[in-house]
Amino acid sequence: MKQKAPETPVDRKASRDIVIKPSRPHKGHEETQAHNERIDVPLGKLANPVKHIGVSSQNFRTVTGHAGKARRFLLYETSSHGQVRETGRLDLPKIMSMHEFHGDDHPLFELDVVITAGCGDGFIRRMYAKGVTVIATSETDPARAAELIAAGKPLSPAAPHEH
Repeated sequence: MKQKAPETPVDRKASRDIVIKPSRPHKGHEETQAHNERIDVPLGKLANPVKHIGVSSQNFRTVTGHAGKARRFLLYETSSHGQVRETGRLDLPKIMSMHEFHGDDHPLFELDVVITAGCGDGFIRRMYAKGVTVIATSETDPARAAELIAAGKPLSPAAPHEH
């Protein structure tokens, strides 16, 4: 049974929006209506508190991009007092990268937020459909990025993602 996409990505009070203009389809992919539409993804204030945060980090030291193909993520959890601590690391096989994965049960779907240095429209859509907010940033320190999000503070925006 296919899971219905939530109306909102987590539990939000909209205070601002991210507007994503999807790029043209990749070579060899059929063009779909979704590639021609503008997507308005409500970001606003994230659920308070944000409990589970994942940060794409191919080297386990810095925030890295290409989240759809990333296989390594640092996992953070926020306590009831707002303290953020690293709780684990994902080191997934290639078949479990979101680019390759086509199932309904993925460890990233358990997160509230994924922070990355960059990602494509498909990754954002898939995570949004599972109730996960994706935030692209130029912040390079994973712990600092997680702390800022947990505190409800904005992250500096990432450079535009292009193929």
